[in-house]
Amino acid sequence: MASLDLSAVIVAYLSAGTLPKALAALHMASRGAAEVVVIDNAAEPQTASLVGTAWTGATVISNETNRGFAAAVNQGLAVTRGDPILLFNPDAELEPGALDVLLDALERLPDGGILAPRLLDRAGQPVLSCYPFLSLASVAWRHLQLHRLMPNVVHGRYRPRSLAPMRLDPFPVDWAQGACLLVRRKVFERVGPLDERFFLYCEEVDLCRRAAGAGWRTYYVPAARVRHLEGSSSAQVVPLKLASHYFSKVLYFDKHHGLVQTTLLRGVLLLDLALRIAYRSAGLLLGGPADARLRLDSYRAIASALLTAGPRQIEARWRAMGVTSLASSR
Repeated sequence: MASLDLSAVIVAYLSAGTLPKALAALHMASRGAAEVVVIDNAAEPQTASLVGTAWTGATVISNETNRGFAAAVNQGLAVTRGDPILLFNPDAELEPGALDVLLDALERLPDGGILAPRLLDRAGQPVLSCYPFLSLASVAWRHLQLHRLMPNVVHGRYRPRSLAPMRLDPFPVDWAQGACLLVRRKVFERVGPLDERFFLYCEEVDLCRRAAGAGWRTYYVPAARVRHLEGSSSAQVVPLKLASHYFSKVLYFDKHHGLVQTTLLRGVLLLDLALRIAYRSAGLLLGGPADARLRLDSYRAIASALLTAGPRQIEARWRAMGVTSLASSR
């Protein structure tokens, strides 16, 4: 392993089922030498004991209310001392050698401010996890299900390279999924911490974009492999997860693309929601899945917000949903 003083920041949220394995894999990969900070956004009583058992000396910060992912990461950043910093999900598991590969790549890539490994699904298969910056085309391609018909149209320059099993050399990307990111401390010192307006999702897109503006590249490192049980925490709070997919993009466009493109984005998202509402309504009539009513009500509430609320109002509603979702999950 490269001789760097690693700090790891992990945000837990209803993560008791996955956190011990994530910590065990990290402990093995780092030889127990990393500084570890776990921020519990659900204040679960068992988190401190789980972390203490897995990692003696780890710091646990317990939030009585769900402050959102970005705010929790920033809490962890504020108390860490190491460099670089590993932002690590509690539902991610480092494969053997992955951390060494990331640390070595960081030393070999002086312009690399953010490094991301290849993510694997539950079955160990690689998944697409690096992308171009968000645009109207990429959002429409994803939200209107065009990726099922034309998988390489928008992500063509990333998809073949990132999924090819024999491709092992790092290459620059616009942004990478935040399940596991190795970040130089200088990046945060230069561009600031995560933007806390992003309650869940898009915070890593925004970070990579700000880092690029400051001259740092984001690299995808396919030789480093991390298994990701995607959405294991957010799946327990479906309305918040669904809303976050839409609200995060509205705030991102409001920040980076201006009024005209944000308005057009709302139109794309509302078309998506109209199709989903029609689909779920038909499913209810035909005796659809158990969560059909929950999802239908969620889609209707999201559509109402996109039609009537400005960015600040959306942010406030989003944050309130986070608090409510935590209360309802207990």
